[in-house]
Amino acid sequence: MGYDLHITRADHWADADRVPIPRGEWESFARERLAECGEVTYGETGAEPVFGFDCGTGDVVSLHWWRDRITVTGITDARSIAALRWIGEALAARLIGDDGEAY
Repeated sequence: MGYDLHITRADHWADADRVPIPRGEWESFARERLAECGEVTYGETGAEPVFGFDCGTGDVVSLHWWRDRITVTGITDARSIAALRWIGEALAARLIGDDGEAY
């Protein structure tokens, strides 16, 4: 099982519904700047597009919207996390790890 990061406006990713990143805002942002590379399906929301981002470190990560936040999978090192910071900043959000640590 991998370790995920979350792009959220909340203090903790589990509280993203308190300060949401709306699906439409995310999709508009992502379609202009990232490459769509598939979809993930959730029972409650249906199919959500997945976007790929080449971190320039050898990692190509996947990002998708779910429950008012963006989930990032495929991270393997700190350099890749640093490469993702611009996305959080552009969305007035931040990167939070599965364990609640901020990056």
